Amino acid sequence: MDTSIVLWIVVGVIVVIVVIGVVYYFSKQRREATAAADRRKAEDIRAQAQEGAEDARKNDAEAQRAAAEAELGRIEADRLQREAELRQSEAATFQAKSEEQFREADAVDPDVNDVRRDDVRRGGDAAPERPRPDPTP
Repeated sequence: MDTSIVLWIVVGVIVVIVVIGVVYYFSKQRREATAAADRRKAEDIRAQAQEGAEDARKNDAEAQRAAAEAELGRIEADRLQREAELRQSEAATFQAKSEEQFREADAVDPDVNDVRRDDVRRGGDAAPERPRPDPTP
C-alpha cells in the first residue's frame, strides 16, 4: 500500500471522527436546551399550581367563614324564636289574668246587669264590658 492511500484513509477516519464529534456536540447542546426549556415550563406550571393552591385555601377559608356566620344566624334565629314564644306565652298569661280581673270586677260591680253577671259567674266567655258612668248626677 502506498503511503498516500494510508494517509487518505487516516484523514478520512479523522474527518469521520470530527464529524461524529460535531454532531454529538450539537445534539448534546440541543438536548440541554430542550431540558432547560422543559425545566422553565415545569417551573411555570408549579408556580401556577401554587397560585391555584393558595386560591383554593382562600376560598376554603371564606366558605368556612360563611358557614360559621350561617350557623351563628341559625343560633340567633332559634334564640329569637324561643324569646318570641316566651313573650307570647307571657302575653297570653297577662291577657287571661286581665280578663279574669275584668270578670271579677263585673261580678262585684252592682252597675253591671244581672244577665251579664250570671254569665260571668257561670264562666262564660263574654267579652268584658267596661262599666259606663251613670249619666244621672
